[in-house]
Amino acid sequence: MEDIANCTLEDLVRENQITLTQTQKNYLKIKRILDFIISCAALILLSPVFLAIAVCIKCTSPKETVIFKQKRIGQFGQPFWIYKFRSMKHGTPELGTSEFKNAEKYITTVGKFIRKTSLDELPQLFCCITGTMSISGPRPLLAREDEIHFLRNYYGVYQVKPGITGLAQINGRDQMGIYDKVRWDRTYVRNISLFLDIKILWKTALKVLKSEGFADNYSEDIHKS
Repeated sequence: MEDIANCTLEDLVRENQITLTQTQKNYLKIKRILDFIISCAALILLSPVFLAIAVCIKCTSPKETVIFKQKRIGQFGQPFWIYKFRSMKHGTPELGTSEFKNAEKYITTVGKFIRKTSLDELPQLFCCITGTMSISGPRPLLAREDEIHFLRNYYGVYQVKPGITGLAQINGRDQMGIYDKVRWDRTYVRNISLFLDIKILWKTALKVLKSEGFADNYSEDIHKS
């Protein structure tokens, strides 16, 4: 008890940090190359889908911008811009996921479909090319989500880049509480490997096709720029 009482917060955080093995550190370098190659290929193959979504957004909501951008927290706690196809009206209240009660009145005509199918996430492939995101990893958070930021720092989750999809997304997605999300984030960092990433991508595809784990009480934070 005396040892614990004499510990500082920094000591406790340091003791609970996940230490990546040399093999995992080497894999992260390979993963960066794979992210770049896969994202470039996906952007080329999916360019007709990008065009179709952009046209649909403009035709149904001519006053709205096609792309929504927002500041999120990335690797090592550094902020970066994340990009999505806009699915909610400009001027939507700046509320977090759990705070939003009547999202339906703010979702655009096309928005509900692209959100349910996760097509709104496709522009994040550009983030994978620039290196601020990875295809798989913990989902990036808003800066104001203090509690989950603390937990992620506590366990060393920010050693890896945030992902378009991750373990939390295939194990509950929007329907999961923050402690469960951090548990899955921590599990991902502890076990990061090529096999795990392939498993996540495969299960993500199945989840999207079945529309599992999606909740409609989600809101984008609108940043005027």
